[in-house]
Formats: sequence, C-alpha cells, structure tokens
Amino acid sequence: MYVDEAQQALRQIHDHGRYAALQTRPPWWAPAGRAGLILAMAVLGDLDPDGAGVAWAAAPMVYIVLLTGLEEATDRHLGIRLRRTARTSLLRFAEVALMLTVLFLGAWGMRALDVPLPATLAGLVLAALTLALAKPMHRARIATLRL
Repeated sequence: MYVDEAQQALRQIHDHGRYAALQTRPPWWAPAGRAGLILAMAVLGDLDPDGAGVAWAAAPMVYIVLLTGLEEATDRHLGIRLRRTARTSLLRFAEVALMLTVLFLGAWGMRALDVPLPATLAGLVLAALTLALAKPMHRARIATLRL
C-alpha cells in the first residue's frame, strides 16, 4: 500500500513539473538571438564573398559556440535542465548542420544567379524561418526535459 502511494505521488510530481515546463515561454531574446546569429554570419559571407579571409573560415565554429552559449543562457533563464543524450546531441548537431548547409547552398545558388548580396538574402530567409519556428523548437526542446 505504501509503495503504491509513493509511486502515485512521484507520478503527480513528475506531471506537475512537466505541466509547468510546458507553460514556460522562452525569453524574447532567445529566438531573436538565434536569428541575429545566422544573419550576422550571412552578412559576413557577403563581406568576404571569395571566402579568402580567416573570419569566414572561422564563422561556422563561432556560430556554433555562440549558439551553444545562447541555448545555455536560455535554459538557465527558464530554470530547466535538458537531458544530454547522444540522441538529443545528434538532433542539435543536425539542426545546426542543416542551417549552415541551407545558408551556404542558398548563398551559392543566388551567387550563381548573380543576385546582389546572396548570403545576406539567404540569411534573411533563415532568420525569418528561425523566428517562425521558435515556438515549435521550444516545445521540441521541452520534450527532452529532465525532471
């Protein structure tokens, strides 16, 4: 009897914690920061279109480091801890790789069509997409909560 009551109490605590986490909203600066990072990297691509500068070569690593810091600041602001598993790490890596690939391919394609400021335009599209997907991405991150 006592074991059943303890299990039920633990389930209630877990359910209340998950409900509270789902009610949290990311701070306004989190999606704006993500969009700003991708746009800054895109503008950097137009400043060095040949990719001969050291800054352009280091841009993806700087983007990843700043994005990781931004996500950590968001988690601390929300007071949550995410599970650090191989699956969630792989999903985050895939998201960053997809963003960078779309940025590079979009800029390359627009450059081939002689569109002015191709990387900046690709960055604007990705920044808008980042802002549009902020809520679903937050819910996906909440799904990996450790409570």
